[in-house]
Amino acid sequence: MKKIINPHLALFAVGVLQPASAREVRGLFRTVFSEGGRLPSVQEFSEFLEEQYANGRVLRLLPQGDGYYSLTLSGTRYLPPNLTRTRDKFRMYLLRDAHRARIIASRGGIDEELAGASPAADTSTEVKGRAANKLGRTTFGRRFAYGQPYWPRIQGQFVTKTGPSRSLRDTFPDLLSFVTKDQVTEAGHASFRFDYFGLGLCLSISPQLIWKIANAPDQYYRNFSLPKKGGGERQIESPKIFLKVIQWFLADFVFDDLPVHASVHSFAIGKSVATNALRHERRAFVGNVDVENFFGSIALSSVINLLLQNGFDETEAEILSRLCTKQNRLPQGAPTSPVISNAILYHFDRMVSEFCASENLQYSRYADDITVSGDSRGNVIGALNFIAEVLQGTYALRLNRNKTRIAGRGWQQRVTGVVVNEQAAPPRRLRRKIRAAFYNASKSLEVSSDKIAELSGYLGYIKMFPKFTYTEMVQRYEAILREIRGLQRA
Repeated sequence: MKKIINPHLALFAVGVLQPASAREVRGLFRTVFSEGGRLPSVQEFSEFLEEQYANGRVLRLLPQGDGYYSLTLSGTRYLPPNLTRTRDKFRMYLLRDAHRARIIASRGGIDEELAGASPAADTSTEVKGRAANKLGRTTFGRRFAYGQPYWPRIQGQFVTKTGPSRSLRDTFPDLLSFVTKDQVTEAGHASFRFDYFGLGLCLSISPQLIWKIANAPDQYYRNFSLPKKGGGERQIESPKIFLKVIQWFLADFVFDDLPVHASVHSFAIGKSVATNALRHERRAFVGNVDVENFFGSIALSSVINLLLQNGFDETEAEILSRLCTKQNRLPQGAPTSPVISNAILYHFDRMVSEFCASENLQYSRYADDITVSGDSRGNVIGALNFIAEVLQGTYALRLNRNKTRIAGRGWQQRVTGVVVNEQAAPPRRLRRKIRAAFYNASKSLEVSSDKIAELSGYLGYIKMFPKFTYTEMVQRYEAILREIRGLQRA
């Protein structure tokens, strides 16, 4: 076997694709070395992987015969430095593409109409519940908890010759490279922790790369600005690909159990700008205010304390916090900032919800946008003052008083861009824009993929609102979208 298969290259292939089968490893070889002569058979690769399992360089994830393997820490260290660097690079870009495959709707054309420091339209969708269970049974014969994030396996990112299936019915196990935390421990970790080694094993990248990023996180961001609806610019600090992949993993698998109050509608499963607005329909007074410099006002120390309070040890809390902060603050643009900020404000949201309930008011929060509504203008003002006092006194956060607005029934009442005077609905100007976009697409002989994604996003957004879900308008938009998708495939 050793004369037929180069062990360094074969383990490199496992490290890129993992969890990987012998067939998938051979498929990668066939793609990369298409002119390399005769390749070993699938059976020979399978025998090689079993040999590597026996000597501790790979871990068999499922009982023998299912044939999925991941690199152990010993296997990672066995790779020469040049292959390790190349594996890390390939792996990160493929993980990026796997994460992108989760997105089945686009935000295009919606954000500009909506308020908030965060993406205002929760139009991305994850496979959850029964769908995730079906995917789990198909590939790994196991069930996934409700809300388990769906990531297509790496081999699904290859266009040709890399395995028996390229469909999105493939899915990663719980920790991407391994099925359970126990397997991560068995792969070379003395006891499972989300430290450099634990994260490296889960992601199948070298612990040294994670150490390098965590010790100089500011170097892994790019800064740019976006125009605000009300004028001025919002500064965005977007992590570069390597750090962003790590943060996606943390948000999906590590921070998924952090507490989120029921009054919060941003970045929470089953919540959106629509559910946020529905709480404030037909109220006499609707008060809106936002938090000034929301993410940037949450310090590294607060993140560390949050993680310590939620079961992470000191080493984990320190490492994870540094991977999620820039200049010792939560960055605007990092995938982890929303879930961390929601958890940090959990007790605030609970306190304010209880106060508002006692005053016969409705309270909700969408990221930095806070809304209080009720039948008494005085009670709404009192609640906003209470919110300002708690935020500043306990969390060192300040409300942007210049953006405070209290609207009665005689004015247009908006909640995160949604009109709530009667039934919650997008404003007429946006609905006209969406109608024109679908009409123009229906008359066009050729519609780009980007335009189809934009229309899908519009349709998903409109369908969030019960007022429109089963209407003739939505049926017409669905028919147009089916037609132009069919033309694109033809």
